Amino acid sequence: MLHLLRAPLTKTSGAVKGGLIQSAGQYALNRVLGELFGYNPNAVKGGLSMAEYHQLNKVSSYEKGALMVGVGQKNAPGIDAVDLDNAKGISLKTASNPDRVEDRAKDAFKQATKSGFHDVQVYIDAPGVSKSEVTGVADIQSTLGDGTITKVVIFTGEGPVEYRPTEAEQKEIEKRVRCRENREGGFSCP
Repeated sequence: MLHLLRAPLTKTSGAVKGGLIQSAGQYALNRVLGELFGYNPNAVKGGLSMAEYHQLNKVSSYEKGALMVGVGQKNAPGIDAVDLDNAKGISLKTASNPDRVEDRAKDAFKQATKSGFHDVQVYIDAPGVSKSEVTGVADIQSTLGDGTITKVVIFTGEGPVEYRPTEAEQKEIEKRVRCRENREGGFSCP
């Protein structure tokens, strides 16, 4: 069966051929594994390290099998991957203690802002941290107010903790998005 997953030889540049073959082959293999074993990670490695790729698989499973692709370069500013099913940027972080969880959420916000990204979702892998240590942390919630970061999920040793904008923050985000779209279309904001 594995011979069916081999990519055909093509006459393209090495970089293009390597990237296409890796992405197509990896995606096909993930689909086959999903069918055989009842799970479907739906993540394509791209330029991610193996640790980041494993984390992206965890994120894809958490997001119910959404197709996620690692960006093409290491240490890309702002995002590490793209959720193709939901058109969101993905930032992958790790933390060893509750203080680092807060720092990593703030770092993701700064990097996404500096790079001009909007609607980024942050996933922090913190297996040595408990849910109670990262629930209701104001510094994490504060990264969600302007639409740059729209969700922070912390994978603790006890399970995930999710932060989303409050209803008031969500309305403000929608207003800013409409304003940004108006400016791009040559209109002014009210």
